[in-house]
Amino acid sequence: CRRKFLYNDVLKLPGQKKKSLVFGNCVHKALEETFKEYKSTRLFPSFDLFEKEFLRELTFQGVDTAMERDCRNRMGTLKGWFSLASKNPVIPIDLEKKLIVTIGDDIIFNGKYDKVEWDDEAQKLVRIIDYKTGKPDAHIKDIDACADLSSRQCDGYLRQLVAYKLLFERDKKESKGRRVSRGVLVFI
Repeated sequence: CRRKFLYNDVLKLPGQKKKSLVFGNCVHKALEETFKEYKSTRLFPSFDLFEKEFLRELTFQGVDTAMERDCRNRMGTLKGWFSLASKNPVIPIDLEKKLIVTIGDDIIFNGKYDKVEWDDEAQKLVRIIDYKTGKPDAHIKDIDACADLSSRQCDGYLRQLVAYKLLFERDKKESKGRRVSRGVLVFI
């Protein structure tokens, strides 16, 4: 709908909060703070820090009681994922960075990645990590079936990873001669 596009994507007017978006924002903030601590101390934090930051962000989101309860009820799933992810963590090079590049004469292109980490430091190869809190099944099938990025059937998440690669490598100040070897979707 054109009006919905205008309100949401052009004018960016505030609207009713969606539980999936609130939950995703809380997870992203908790991950950002957890990995900042890890990068700073070189010791991977406990789940307590992740949970504290998740709940702080949930309060900041200003949601109603029912939505807050629903987000809190997913803490057990998050704890299980965190337990697995904390076994072999990788110290990030950078977190939650917004990149802006100009393509051609006047096309401004921007995006914000979740995490960049080394894939092969000797060869100056990095991987860009994008965390997702939705259901992976349909996305994985669509990504696997995509033979052409310009195809309408190509999954948006795959295009997003390609865009991050383009943004990172075109921003010479950010890339510092590093190249993106792969993009990784991590479904939580």
